Amino acid sequence: SALGDELAPGCDKFKVLYPEIDWHLQLAYAEKIGLGSCSYELEKV
Repeated sequence: SALGDELAPGCDKFKVLYPEIDWHLQLAYAEKIGLGSCSYELEKV
């Protein structure tokens, strides 16, 4: 794998592979144009 074997659990794996890309901006833009929301509530089922 391009990620390697020594990443800590919870590590931002996208940032490891693509350090020049800020994926938060993409989510913020998607929310701005009405494609969804970054706010959510987990429900136990």
